[in-house]
Amino acid sequence: MVTAIVEGLMVGILGALIMSQMMQLVSCQWPLKINMVRAVGGLVTNNYEREKVIGLGLHLIGGALFGAIYFFIFRMLGLESILAFVGLGLGLSFFHGLIVTYCLMFYVDEVHPRKEYRKATFYVGFAHILGHLVFGLVCGLGAAILA
Repeated sequence: MVTAIVEGLMVGILGALIMSQMMQLVSCQWPLKINMVRAVGGLVTNNYEREKVIGLGLHLIGGALFGAIYFFIFRMLGLESILAFVGLGLGLSFFHGLIVTYCLMFYVDEVHPRKEYRKATFYVGFAHILGHLVFGLVCGLGAAILA
């Protein structure tokens, strides 16, 4: 079980990095730019220069923790096929993304200290769900490869 948690931490960090990059690429296609890393950092600091570093650190920590949780669930269920790992990773991350999107739309949107991050639109929510699906895909593939 310890091995699964350590592997989950590592794959979760990779998933969080890929998720961040994917969200940046997707947001370049829309009028409202989504900088999730800066938005997370802006929740804890008013320093614009430090926002990105703090946000990335917090996102990587969250990714590591959720990666470990996903891996723990994978191991507890005894999954064996790549399809099962990827399917469950996508399912978990879809619900994870829905919860994050709900929190963005109805909480963070109103209380964020920086005005530019108080614009939780359909596109912002959609990008977060897509980002979380990418995270789940990476976790599922990682778990299948490491199993």
